[in-house]
Amino acid sequence: MGNRPCSQLAGTESARPFRRSHRSSTTGVRRGGGHQHDGSSRRFPRWKRRQPHDASSGVGGDESRHRAGFDPDRAGLPGRRRTIIATSGSGRGQRRRYAGLCGRRLRSGGEASRSRGRTAARRASVRDRCTGRGALRVAVGDLGSRIAAIAGVLEEFGARPGQVVGVLLPRTADAIAAVFAVLERGAAYLPLDPGQPDARLAALLDGIELGELGLAALITTATMSSRIPDRFSDRLVVLDHLGAGSSPKHTPLIRSDDPAWLVHTSGTTGTPKAVVISHDSVVNLFHHHRTTMIERAGRGRRMRAALTASLSFDTAWEGLFWLLAGHELHLIDDDLRRDPERLVQYIRRERIDFLDITPTFARELLNAGLLDGPHRPGIVALGGEAADPELWRALRAEPDVLAYNLYGPTECTVDATWCPLADRPEPSIGTPVTNGRCHVLDRRMRRVPTGVVGELYIGGAPVGLGYHGDRASTATRYVADPFGAHGARLYRTGDLVRWHPDGHLEYLGRGDDQMSLRGYRIEDAEVAAALTTHPAVDAAAVRIHDEILVGYVVAASGADRPEPAELRVHAAERLPDYMVPSAFVYLDRLPHNANGKLDRAALAPPPASATGSRPARTETERTLAGLFAAALDRAEVGIDDDFFALGGHSLRAARVLTGIRENFGVRWDLRALFDSPTVAGLAERLATGTESESSRAGIDLESEVLLDEAIRPVAAPGRPRTVLLTGATGFLGSFLLDELLRSTELSIHCLVRADNDAAALDRIRAARREYGLDTIEFDSRVTAVAGDLAQPRLGLPAERFLELADDVDVILHNGARVHHFEPYARLRPANVQGTEWILRLATTGIGKSVHFVSSADTAYAVSDNPPILREDHRAPANALPPNGYIASKWVSEGLVLAAGERGIPVAVYRPGRIGGHSGTGVIGPDDAFWSLIRAMVLSGSVPAEMTETATIDLSPVDWVAAVVVRLMVEKSGRTYHLTGQNEIPFAGLIRLLDAEDIPLRPEPLSDWLARLRELAEISGDRGDHAPAIALAHAAHLTAPVDPVRYARDNTMAALADAPIAQPDPRSALAATISHLLRTGFLPVPAQPRRGRR
Repeated sequence: MGNRPCSQLAGTESARPFRRSHRSSTTGVRRGGGHQHDGSSRRFPRWKRRQPHDASSGVGGDESRHRAGFDPDRAGLPGRRRTIIATSGSGRGQRRRYAGLCGRRLRSGGEASRSRGRTAARRASVRDRCTGRGALRVAVGDLGSRIAAIAGVLEEFGARPGQVVGVLLPRTADAIAAVFAVLERGAAYLPLDPGQPDARLAALLDGIELGELGLAALITTATMSSRIPDRFSDRLVVLDHLGAGSSPKHTPLIRSDDPAWLVHTSGTTGTPKAVVISHDSVVNLFHHHRTTMIERAGRGRRMRAALTASLSFDTAWEGLFWLLAGHELHLIDDDLRRDPERLVQYIRRERIDFLDITPTFARELLNAGLLDGPHRPGIVALGGEAADPELWRALRAEPDVLAYNLYGPTECTVDATWCPLADRPEPSIGTPVTNGRCHVLDRRMRRVPTGVVGELYIGGAPVGLGYHGDRASTATRYVADPFGAHGARLYRTGDLVRWHPDGHLEYLGRGDDQMSLRGYRIEDAEVAAALTTHPAVDAAAVRIHDEILVGYVVAASGADRPEPAELRVHAAERLPDYMVPSAFVYLDRLPHNANGKLDRAALAPPPASATGSRPARTETERTLAGLFAAALDRAEVGIDDDFFALGGHSLRAARVLTGIRENFGVRWDLRALFDSPTVAGLAERLATGTESESSRAGIDLESEVLLDEAIRPVAAPGRPRTVLLTGATGFLGSFLLDELLRSTELSIHCLVRADNDAAALDRIRAARREYGLDTIEFDSRVTAVAGDLAQPRLGLPAERFLELADDVDVILHNGARVHHFEPYARLRPANVQGTEWILRLATTGIGKSVHFVSSADTAYAVSDNPPILREDHRAPANALPPNGYIASKWVSEGLVLAAGERGIPVAVYRPGRIGGHSGTGVIGPDDAFWSLIRAMVLSGSVPAEMTETATIDLSPVDWVAAVVVRLMVEKSGRTYHLTGQNEIPFAGLIRLLDAEDIPLRPEPLSDWLARLRELAEISGDRGDHAPAIALAHAAHLTAPVDPVRYARDNTMAALADAPIAQPDPRSALAATISHLLRTGFLPVPAQPRRGRR
């Protein structure tokens, strides 16, 4: 729509922190190894003030689309506007005498509009009539005269381009008229929330006074005028005293880069920032929404849109755009828009067609029956926060509902990307809006490849002008565009995303405010979803308070509140232990802010009794409870509270163990607390005189290798057609699945711990996204099977277990519970008993070969190792390292080998330390080795002993996966070592880090460990537990080991006909370092050293 200012549209739109849409007709263009996408969806030239589309820019979409001539008939614009656009091509910033379409057309809005040539703004007006049901109906009426009267007064106050007019009004038709009047005068409107405290209101107005733009007037009512400080009294426009008034005498000269609005958004320092958006950006977004959503849905008929968003936020323009397009707008009042049941009734009764809501509110409306009645809205737009898969599927499943996911920070004109839900089976923020551009960049503003996580930078038309009166913040967030023309800018969103090969963007969360606990990333949506599967829970949310994961629960109607212990058990059945809330708070309703989002800041800390734990009863319990409370910085701790669930980590555990030694004279190591993480458990151990306990104390591992006699071979397996893969959501498992998809034609069943098959499939997809593997479609070959290795029959009903036994003819058993501190007893159900059930499955129905992924640690003893560890060698059980996980792998491997001795076709694969992908460098989360390296980087030092003698043996994960799949298909009956071919001196890693401007200073191990303890305490208080994880592993990662070599005779012989070369370990290591720098796991140096790149 050229460079027409938004005054000609009779309105503009405000800013939304997180928007989305659902269907995508935009085109993606890939260049220079990276991705850049242009949002243009039809021939529509834009007067590009920031980034002209020329061949030299290197970042446009299809350049021919922008150079093609403008066809006003195709664009659906009336002849009146063709003239305006024809005169606007001489460059940005040049003043034009625009036609004042807002006022002129709206003032004639009372006429009956029969001509198709009339614009949306010409038809749109408000009849200030209450529906009697909590809303105002905005339709054809007499809004035009009200706009003219307000605009006339604003002219007297000197409102003009480059100045600001504040709007402090209740939720009435006058509020809409006032906004349009401000825009007609070419000024920037400033929405002021009537619900905010007076002090904040005064501070916002003072901030405007200190900025570049002047405050010309404040539109308000007699009642609300008392809230405005006296120093602004000479600028009040009180609508109660405003009569018919006269129209403005002069038409302002408005440039496309003049500010259209200022909207305040939360600042990182706690002071709100006023984001300035231009006319140009608003007009562009209106064009996009009109052509891609409104006209498509309307098809010539008049529709009704409900405006539920606060008028103080830019999201209000999602509804106002429908008004400007000629449709009827229903302005929902505050009480009705906060009541899901009443709002659903209103939508049905008034036959509302369009609704723009947050995903949180959408779920409440769906629960209230939004899609169940005789009428449902035909168009639903989601925005403001990430949409969860369940909601996405629910809306996609409705054939007569067009749903869109809209994304955009306030700083980029409400919506920067959009995605039609029908276009994507899982949540996505889609592609850029018209004339918008998106870049996914690393921390050095370099484009990242497809599938690699980076920060989203937005360019083109959506980019705002900056922060009013805050040049420093503007310079920080609005940065020079290294891919665009001179003067082009990008907005740095702080959001983590990645490109998919088909050109859409996946939103992964904030890059600077992720929720994590004890070094684990917590997916709040997943925890909430698990809690809401409880029949007595209607809604749930989670938040971390003082290193405690707290669940907030709304009980289902008519149900009794479930006890905290019951909820913990329920969650523990569906989630990893670190994602199980340790405390619960019961609410009547989850809090939402004025924009409809879940208000996490309003989720208060739990009271001391929220854990539901018993108080101490004996002196011993009271002493232990005091030690727990002191280490956890809590007022009190119950005897049933899990130390680690309350935020304990290895450093805090050390304080408890020190206290136990001083108070009771007992020396326990860290695993004692993992074995008994409660006051009650430790008190019982003290009472029974158990002073220490290894990870497998009292367990004879040799006797554990006892295979059920019923597990016997059946008919020999034929050529495999369907494989069962376990552990498909883990790091190695994700790459095994990818390799199976790429190099075989097998159908693949994946056993995944989940409540149902759909949730299992979601976990597989999420894992593939996390590791950048969702580059090929896999739905036609992959079947997700919800189960649990720790349960009888793998967590399957008897009938399903038998069906699975008939469906698959080869098993790749990679799944296990991985925790290097948990005792063998806790790992035994999933790792040992689960393996035995896998062997039972293999011998049920048709015969199946079993390929078991073990560990090279099963061959390594704490002492007296032979210099070469052969593939048929197993360390003696009593010589294994004191590690429950290694013990469980040793026993599981023994069961598989025993099955092989009975004639069941088996193979055992022993990977060593699995490294990152040789190309992308992506590595699994919470890797102990890389946590150690991160600790070194944070401390700026490294143990001198490691630089002198230590070596690194890393096998890239893609190479391990390729070898396993090749041998699975072609070979059986052997044990294979999958270890590094060439070890790298640790000093080589130091040099790679130094090349990235990260020098590490050698120092004695004892000094370094002392520094690490201090760093772990400081970082733990900031929520960064990588140093604590490193500290917990430091002893065995830095300790000298026997110089042994893992033989690979079987592996080499099996691959002799078609070798799979192991990637160069140094290159793979460098790729992982680059990946960890991109993702921020390894901090990027603030200032590169002179002479370095």
